[in-house]
Amino acid sequence: MGTLFPVITPSAGLWSRRSATGSDLLAIAALGTAARHAATCQDMREAIEEIAGPLWAPTLDSLQSVIERLLERGQMRRTSDVPGLAAQHVTTHSGRERLCRLLALDTAHPSCLLAQVGTRLGMAFLDLIPQPRRRGYIESSLYHCELQVREWRRRSALCRAQGDLGRRWLAHEGQRLQQEQRLLRDMLAELP
Repeated sequence: MGTLFPVITPSAGLWSRRSATGSDLLAIAALGTAARHAATCQDMREAIEEIAGPLWAPTLDSLQSVIERLLERGQMRRTSDVPGLAAQHVTTHSGRERLCRLLALDTAHPSCLLAQVGTRLGMAFLDLIPQPRRRGYIESSLYHCELQVREWRRRSALCRAQGDLGRRWLAHEGQRLQQEQRLLRDMLAELP
């Protein structure tokens, strides 16, 4: 796959990194889906629905415009253009390089819905990027999860205004974050 893949490292706030946008997430979904098999725009949209669940439902027009940009940049190519049938697309070598760069974008706020979608898409297509970059992606995800756990602990200690139900929900949120943290650590340990 070449040597153009960036090393994915956690952002520590030492320099400004670009955060993933909705268009970036659409590109991850399109490139990842078309890297697995020739895919139509509808196939890509269904992949987004399956991966993101109810968190995100982008319009077909938005996805189509991202696909057109990927085609223009040579990151995707059409494999069929039969009249009356939906065009199928595959990801090119350049598109796989772009996928790796997109997975390196910052999602520093894991509790944000768009960042959760980014994490779901990233994990769904993580196997498509080279092994060392997978480790970096998981390390970055773990770093941000640990930040969230620390923030949860801080909020839990300060949270005296909530009633019993609010405190129970906050405890549930902490359990979810700690479970995610354990899973990420396990995933790291399983990598060669």
